Amino acid sequence: MSVLGSSSGEFRSVLEAPLESVGNESDWEFCVRSLEEVSRTFALPIALLRSELKELVTCGYLLCRVADTVEDHPSLPLEVRDDLFRDLLLAVEQGAGESVFVQRFRPWATPGDPCHGLCLELGRVLGVFRSLPVELTDRCTPWIGELARGMGVYAHRPLGDQGVVTLHSMGDLERYCYFVAGTVGHLLTEAFVHVLAWEGSSHAAALRSGAEEFGLALQLTNILKDVAEDGARGVCFVPRSMLELEGLDGESLFQPGLEAAAHRCLAPIFERAWTALDHGFEYVSVLPVEERDLRLFCLLPLWMAAKTLSLIQHDDRVLNPQHPVKMSRRDVMSLIQDCESRCDDRALLASGWAQLRHL
Repeated sequence: MSVLGSSSGEFRSVLEAPLESVGNESDWEFCVRSLEEVSRTFALPIALLRSELKELVTCGYLLCRVADTVEDHPSLPLEVRDDLFRDLLLAVEQGAGESVFVQRFRPWATPGDPCHGLCLELGRVLGVFRSLPVELTDRCTPWIGELARGMGVYAHRPLGDQGVVTLHSMGDLERYCYFVAGTVGHLLTEAFVHVLAWEGSSHAAALRSGAEEFGLALQLTNILKDVAEDGARGVCFVPRSMLELEGLDGESLFQPGLEAAAHRCLAPIFERAWTALDHGFEYVSVLPVEERDLRLFCLLPLWMAAKTLSLIQHDDRVLNPQHPVKMSRRDVMSLIQDCESRCDDRALLASGWAQLRHL
């Protein structure tokens, strides 16, 4: 069977398989199931990675998701949030036991919430992570720590006048994106450099120079896609300086009748996201064509992000949490197949990217 057929089938199984607990599942099986429960979309490209990277990226993502759950929990008092970040850092960076984190989080866990369940099983994720080669985990651990520390800093951002947490400027937004996604770009890059034995080479330098933009591109896309959903929970990532130019705030951004002004506020973020996506595409071009799993792992999120931006950029539904703009499962599969069919040919890949960019 061709690589295209095999991988498409694997993606399809990830999309369609029921997510049921399995009795006596191993820690690795738990990690795979948890990844599919908290992010089926992210599980798709991970399915193609070679074994060692698949385990590292799965565990790395889940550990970052634990930190993200602490940041996003709507009910956690600030002092408890600070303690949880500290407990997580001690467990990840210094090998401390996870029981302190788990016991502190348990009273705040919602039964049935997959992210909360993941936090309560932190030890299983750490068990798999620590079983990987130390030369690989040592490259990645500092970036998980930096992500958690950055989230801890932004968790102290106070509510604005309308009870909405906002960022101040585009620089503030990019700084936030660095902590929550640029760090992940660096984590992935260090893993790639290791498995490709590129340390000290110009290729390693080129990857590292593009790592933050790769992560930023995907994060800005998520922010734009979820802008109304975030607003409904009292969080606005559209910088205050941009809102004020249009006479808006974090609440009026979503009011009916103000869509034109709202789109003008979002326009600079869309422009920055498209620029970052182009840089992300250049990042992938550094990876050799024969390293198909690494290239597809990076290309598929870029392909879906570009399609997402194209769908939402001029659609008023992006401002309405009740009617979000979403790709169908058929569209997702079509994008995957298109990306796979172009992956091994640089010219075809460039033309496909141009089509997505409407160039």
